[in-house]
Amino acid sequence: MNNRIAQVITALGIKKIEFAKKIGISSPFVSELCSGAKKASDRTITDICREFDVNETWLRTGEGEMFVSKTRTDEISAFVGSILKGEPDFRQKFISVLSRMTKDEWQILEKKVLELAEEIKKADP
Repeated sequence: MNNRIAQVITALGIKKIEFAKKIGISSPFVSELCSGAKKASDRTITDICREFDVNETWLRTGEGEMFVSKTRTDEISAFVGSILKGEPDFRQKFISVLSRMTKDEWQILEKKVLELAEEIKKADP
């Protein structure tokens, strides 16, 4: 399992200290997990899987895919949930404004986004 924990950190493109903070353990303990000097507890495994969307079967056995695949609805739910948990910031204000848009306003926004995509495509083929 130690190699798989190291693989997760590499795949996420983060440092061990960031990984440690996200799951509430020390950076030295992460290093010990990766080296095999320490064994992950069930709670640590659960925390890794929850925080980083890691497939628990893969983490424990190496079978299956590293990450749990999410539906678009799952991704949106996770994003909105993370916004609601945090302090009020730009993301909350932005989502609040979007939530009040009418169907016509959404159609206008879609049109403008498509226009922007075309401009970007022309500028950088």
